[in-house]
Amino acid sequence: MKLTKKHLISLFVLLLLVSTSFVGVSNPQRRDFSSKDNIIWTNGGFGNGSAYSSQTGGWFNSQVADDILFDQPVQIIGVHWWGCVIGDIYPNPSPFNIIFYADDGSGTMPTGAGMDDPSSTALALNFLPNVIGIPFGPFDTWFEYNVTLPTSFPAIANTKYWIVIQQINETSQWFWWTNGNNPDHLHDAVQGFPDLGVPYWTNLESGDMAFYLTGHLNIPPSPPIIHGTTNGDVNNEYEFWTDPIIDPSGDSLYIRWDWDDGNITDWLGPYSSGSIASASHSWTQGDAYEIRAQLKGIGGQSNWSEPHSISIFQNTPPIANFTSTIDELIVTLDASSSYDPDGSISTWLWDFGDGTEGAGEILTHTYQTSGTYTVTLTVTDDYGFTDTLAKNLSVEKYQKVFIVGRLKNSTYIGNTIEFTATNLKVITFQPFTYVSYKSGEHIIILNPYTGHLGYRFIFASCFKRV
Repeated sequence: MKLTKKHLISLFVLLLLVSTSFVGVSNPQRRDFSSKDNIIWTNGGFGNGSAYSSQTGGWFNSQVADDILFDQPVQIIGVHWWGCVIGDIYPNPSPFNIIFYADDGSGTMPTGAGMDDPSSTALALNFLPNVIGIPFGPFDTWFEYNVTLPTSFPAIANTKYWIVIQQINETSQWFWWTNGNNPDHLHDAVQGFPDLGVPYWTNLESGDMAFYLTGHLNIPPSPPIIHGTTNGDVNNEYEFWTDPIIDPSGDSLYIRWDWDDGNITDWLGPYSSGSIASASHSWTQGDAYEIRAQLKGIGGQSNWSEPHSISIFQNTPPIANFTSTIDELIVTLDASSSYDPDGSISTWLWDFGDGTEGAGEILTHTYQTSGTYTVTLTVTDDYGFTDTLAKNLSVEKYQKVFIVGRLKNSTYIGNTIEFTATNLKVITFQPFTYVSYKSGEHIIILNPYTGHLGYRFIFASCFKRV
């Protein structure tokens, strides 16, 4: 492969840029779950002369490999690297395959990996073919490969995997070797890739090959802890809230609530990690309920939370009842037989049916005239529920009088006589009164009486209803 002057100048300039940026980095950070671009693995340490030496090591291999190991479960979603193809023998930019392999326990690349069919081994877990880069920097020979995996790759904690970045061209060939099993160099690359302008990773002083992985922790959030009232009433809305909800990757979270009455909310949010989530609910039936909540983050769903118990009280309305004692026009009303099955009665209100009202559990009312009245009792319990009962009560009072005058339409009903006055005089003695009744007045007296009561005339001593 012939290196042109143009290529050498490109490499020299890039060498200066890379060396300036990374000189002095002797122990690069391999896991950084807090970075804004979600870099979860980086083995990119650059040393002086690394870009150039990768082109002059004498090995013209066309794939690189590195082992990866995470102490927490992660989801790998992307791979990123830069490359430089030198010479006209290869396409520019060059296409690549990306393959993730399971480890076979040998300490080097799995046996059979990297053949003409890179996915032929049963250890191949994820295969993305024909990745093309885009121009990078001031020279047309450098390209950036920023790949989002169509299917993200889940890496189990404390499990070794291998990633292979494999160039595709007509003269593709590769060779295998290892830097040994020194645990201090566990993540050093084990195969050269001099067709790319990356560090010469077979030289430990030059650092690892320059690529990084993007993704996120594959750890679901912990179940939330719920707070709120533990007692309530039907049809009243109550608010519940959580302790600060935390996502292991610091990403946003969603929450859903199970109210234990057949209602489960949709996923609500997003909530920023560290914030407090809240929701309100009301129940239509009295019972004991266990509220649960569940979180969902980039690393999956939490288990349902421990239940938060609430007892919802469903009030039973009171029962209104009363008795009455009648003495002429005086009525004594007693509502002490009214009751509330699950509480107490707070008020007793009366409508006496004569245009007046009263309040109290037991009371007395005096009517002004005899008659039948509808007495209505309304009781209210300590939750504001009411019940009403109405009864017809008849009251009457008779006064001894002397009646003289003309009448019509006399009728005998039981022990009373009813008639209509035409022109009557009614005299009382204790106290003495003298009342004239004009035509049309309706009068009721008790039977028997003393005197005369004819079809049109009355002259009698009797008891008249007042």
